[in-house]
Amino acid sequence: WADASGNGNNGTAYNGATFSTSARVGSHAGSFDGVDDYIRVKTSALAANSAQNSVEAWIYLTAIGTATKTIYAENSSAGVVFSLGVASTGKPFFAVWRSDVSGNWLTAESSSPVSINQWCHVVGTLDGNGMKIYVNGSLSGMHTNTSPSNGTITEASIGRINNLGGADFLAGKIDELIVYKRALSAEE
Repeated sequence: WADASGNGNNGTAYNGATFSTSARVGSHAGSFDGVDDYIRVKTSALAANSAQNSVEAWIYLTAIGTATKTIYAENSSAGVVFSLGVASTGKPFFAVWRSDVSGNWLTAESSSPVSINQWCHVVGTLDGNGMKIYVNGSLSGMHTNTSPSNGTITEASIGRINNLGGADFLAGKIDELIVYKRALSAEE
């Protein structure tokens, strides 16, 4: 699970997370069973505490179920503080945690659900204009929040959040996951 950016944010697979040759881009995608598979990246904050950030990925869900499915999260020792995922309704979301906000979570959620068993491109952005979630190249949801997470990041994870030992495991594939310390434009 090498970081293709050259920044050394390599990941370690746990509980059977593997590569599938059925990829959206290139020859391999991360494959997750939805039970306990995930990738852990031991690092300081990649993007959660940045004034501008974006996370994008191609996803292929094989199940949605009754719980949230995490694509990517940056976690503190107490839980998740920054996340791109799919809600139990099938709607992709981009969320940040702030200790100074009632309820703590600020979320841009897609207005429409994604389908299982097909590739979907999901992008979450945050900048001075707020939070946005794009699905397959179209703006699908917004939130007025302009502030990054103020949590202390201890690790990043792919395919789950680190919440009391792990939760919200994704069932399916993740391809071309990219984390940016800038907000992607609508054209990008």
